[in-house]
Amino acid sequence: MTSRLPLSRNAEQLWTRASRSFGLILCASLAACVSGGAEEPAPEVDWDYFTNGSVNGDGRPALSDNQGIGVSVPDLLAPSTGAAVQPEPEVDIDAPIFINWYKEYGDQIMVQRHTDAESGEVITYITKPYRLPLGRGAKLVDLMKFYGNWNLVVRDMGAEHSQEPPGYDTVEITNLPGWEVENYGDLRKFPPQPMKETSIGDRLIVTAEASMLGEVEHFVDLFMADVPQVEIEAKIIEVIETDELYVGISPQGNTPIFDFPDGTFVDSLDYSFPSGSAAGAALLNVSGIHDGTSFNAVLEAVATLENVEVDSRPKIAVREGGVASIVSTQEIPYYSFSGINSGSGSFNASLSYKTVGIQLYVSPHIVGSKTLSLFVEVESSSESGNIVTFVTDDGGSLSTPRITTQVARTTVYLEPGQAVIIAGLTTERTVKTERKVPLLGDIPIIKHLFRSDGTRTVRSHTLFYIKPRILQGIDTTYIDDF
Repeated sequence: MTSRLPLSRNAEQLWTRASRSFGLILCASLAACVSGGAEEPAPEVDWDYFTNGSVNGDGRPALSDNQGIGVSVPDLLAPSTGAAVQPEPEVDIDAPIFINWYKEYGDQIMVQRHTDAESGEVITYITKPYRLPLGRGAKLVDLMKFYGNWNLVVRDMGAEHSQEPPGYDTVEITNLPGWEVENYGDLRKFPPQPMKETSIGDRLIVTAEASMLGEVEHFVDLFMADVPQVEIEAKIIEVIETDELYVGISPQGNTPIFDFPDGTFVDSLDYSFPSGSAAGAALLNVSGIHDGTSFNAVLEAVATLENVEVDSRPKIAVREGGVASIVSTQEIPYYSFSGINSGSGSFNASLSYKTVGIQLYVSPHIVGSKTLSLFVEVESSSESGNIVTFVTDDGGSLSTPRITTQVARTTVYLEPGQAVIIAGLTTERTVKTERKVPLLGDIPIIKHLFRSDGTRTVRSHTLFYIKPRILQGIDTTYIDDF
């Protein structure tokens, strides 16, 4: 170990005097150079003073034994190999160790120090409040009674306050159920409605010796704070197939479809049953004359196929025992009819909205250490036609839609990496329309010249793929996915 020889007071004085002498000599030399050598020459510097600590006998100071230093200036500034090593100071193991309890337990604490009457030892006690979910305070107190490694003293808020500390191995708690209160109200209305107080949690106040409070805090984290979270990964695949076929007939311009010769009982026959598709989609002009009877018509025919696939992959995290919901819906107008009078044709109608779409609700529960009990509820609803339609005086129409709903509920147990699939939610809706001339539209073979037919089929397939994953500690299920 290398040590440095400390400068004594005499050494400091010696160094100061030597610095001044060297400074005066240097200044005198510079002055002589500037003045051209007119000044008296400076005394010659004795460099032995700086190398071995001694000088020639001309009255200048020298290092003597009575000063307690027998080394040169360089030795004073450099580490000394021959000096004795100073012993390390002894550490008093009985000296108190000061701990910042605010860094240890947070800033929301009260620190109190009491002197024990028998031993005279100063003991530190800490009071700290803990926030708990609503209704959990009483349950935590029961757990601390049976499983805590301490003497538990439960005090009520109305009891008389004790000035004495709880003791070295004693924990004093006070449960305040419903203490956490928030004010809620509807801020969208003006003027705002009065706020309503709502209890959202309990408060548990704990007082214990400083080291014992660490055990209490670990107990609270173990049973109350360490709530596992579950991530729900859902894949919702919805396939909608629409198949349409329309065949119709309409007149060609102002010419009637059938024009008979003069003198016949029926002069002409005209009608119009166009296709339900867009105008001009597929047209075939047909005309002919037979024995003075002319036929001019436009035949319309179109077939369409539409396939829509919706693939959504939402993710949501929920605590164990909670409920996660994934909703993808829309609102459709729904008319309710009342006061219907068949004689006068009057009625009353009120408008409301119905929600249709996909709704997924999942509630996970952990069984054991890694098994998940998953309660799943799925609801799929869609509009599947009209129940009744009324015509207004101005020619408009009001109709009540038919809503089809499918619900699936199940409870499954899943190991890490497993998933649940809910399929078979298939809906097929077929609508057929027929418009024709009476009697003529029913004659075989030629009936298609007097009628219009349409068919519309809609198939809906919905598939749910649900995969949960526990988010606690090291997520091994996530690592297995890679």
